[in-house]
Amino acid sequence: KKYKKKNDRNFAICKYFKNKKINFIMLSTRQVYKPNLKITENSKVQPINIYAHNYIASEKNCIKVMGKNITILRVSNVVGYDNGKKKRPSMLNKILQGIKNKHIILDNSYNCQKDILPVHFFCKYLSLIIKNKVKGIVNLGTGQSLTLLQLAKILINKKKDVLIKINKNISSTDRSYKYNINKLYNLTNLKFKKKDVIKEILKIRKKVIF
Repeated sequence: KKYKKKNDRNFAICKYFKNKKINFIMLSTRQVYKPNLKITENSKVQPINIYAHNYIASEKNCIKVMGKNITILRVSNVVGYDNGKKKRPSMLNKILQGIKNKHIILDNSYNCQKDILPVHFFCKYLSLIIKNKVKGIVNLGTGQSLTLLQLAKILINKKKDVLIKINKNISSTDRSYKYNINKLYNLTNLKFKKKDVIKEILKIRKKVIF
């Protein structure tokens, strides 16, 4: 739906805390950027859908209220345990449920690279951002990318009876993207390798499937 200030929960919270010497941490989205494989905080803002357009509007209104007392985290693809009760299942949940059903269906973005951020790593970064009193806009991701097809194959692991089907008729506006996390690293002194991301993903798999 099109952005309406009266429905913006972030804006409502900012108004409540205005002039109270409190720093507000807002979770935004990587979808505000024009997709590419080396996105920085200075990259071109070009929302890819209405969801991202709404976040840009919300960011601007929250900054007007909070001034310098705001931290905007433009978060990449967070992956973690999903109990399956969300109205819109996560991509990870869809793949894991597909493994259970022995049939994974991927859309036309199956070969797009995505900056993968396991929820455990997200929490570590967030803790350091709070501790270090970081302000301004920060891209929050690992800088490590996987395609949906690669992610599916990693999660399937040694299960040879699981079929992967690519349905190009299921359209997606998503494109390949990955963060350059130099700013995040300078602020937190924390960085993860691709093998760390894969190891964390397999932990999630074990929790859901077994």
